[in-house]
Amino acid sequence: MSEPAVHQCGYDSCLRDGDHPDKPHHTRMILLLTRLNEKQRRWYVGLESIRLGYGGNRTLCRMTDTNVQTIRPGRRELKASLQ
Repeated sequence: MSEPAVHQCGYDSCLRDGDHPDKPHHTRMILLLTRLNEKQRRWYVGLESIRLGYGGNRTLCRMTDTNVQTIRPGRRELKASLQ
């Protein structure tokens, strides 16, 4: 079975030439997302969005090519289960 293609990070600083301190983390995060099922991806990007705070959804949309309609439910599901 072949491995799924890994999406390139769409974050501005990762698209520029040269090294960026977050580039390896973004690459690993995107690789991890390729290994998770739909629910797990939704929860993971929701968790990251909560961690990032304001603008987190937009950042993760660009970084991971995940639709905001996937991130929002992930955030809600995590918050609901933690209450």
